Amino acid sequence: MDGVAYLCGLVQKVTAVILFFIFLLQAFSQGFYCLDYIFRKKAYIAQCVNRNRPMLHCDGKCLLMQRIREQEKKDAPEMKIAKQEPVSLQHHYIVDSSVPVTYHREAYPPATIQSPVKRSYAIFHPPCNLS
Repeated sequence: MDGVAYLCGLVQKVTAVILFFIFLLQAFSQGFYCLDYIFRKKAYIAQCVNRNRPMLHCDGKCLLMQRIREQEKKDAPEMKIAKQEPVSLQHHYIVDSSVPVTYHREAYPPATIQSPVKRSYAIFHPPCNLS
């Protein structure tokens, strides 16, 4: 029985490590493009759109940004705007027209206090220093 429990615990740990690394790869995918740019800068410069205009000092960064944008478009979920219909409250509850509906409207007097209201300082205060 101990061997089965050990094996289950081992499988859970291996699964957690694999999922953690998958999360890291997804979270830092743009960083991999930057590392690729750093290590293969000459190839990026050779494919650069602005290589005929050296005064821009692009050095292949345009290609890097293009690849990052393509990856973002591929990763972004497609946002389809559904046709929105107005919601009517009449369809969500049953209305019995035989029961008269009365509304009670209570009138509250306007506030006449012109000075600040005393607050309960026993509750609202900065935390005390315990050191």
